Amino acid sequence: MTDVIALVVAGILIPISALHFIWATGRTWPMRDQEALARTVIGSKRSLTHPPTGLVTACVALLILVAAGLPRCLAGLVASPLPPLALRGRVALQALVFLARGLVGYSAWGRQAAPLEPFRTYNLRFFNPLILALGLLCGLLAALETGG
Repeated sequence: MTDVIALVVAGILIPISALHFIWATGRTWPMRDQEALARTVIGSKRSLTHPPTGLVTACVALLILVAAGLPRCLAGLVASPLPPLALRGRVALQALVFLARGLVGYSAWGRQAAPLEPFRTYNLRFFNPLILALGLLCGLLAALETGG
């Protein structure tokens, strides 16, 4: 079961990481331009005039890729130099980060920080539930797995 959880988490996060790497190069795919991309994936007014740099976006892409790898390491699907307890701690922390991000998106502060459409609607309907599910899956994996 832990293998399946780890693969589901990775199967969701790897394509998201790939999109961020694409955006880090300056491309806006699948959006038509930088403004549409900012309105769709960031949703803040500031992002329209001050979009994240390519370096910042590449760092986010790398962090997402690491978040895809840690559960696979914990489930024993990928070798890791970290001991099982350290992997469990990192996956548990990852779960908390996902859960916090998902919950903040439903808060008044989260809605105020990113009020632009279509992000606001996508965040409420798709992004937050997906991020919360990732948090629950990572938490479940950390609770079940003693390390590969």
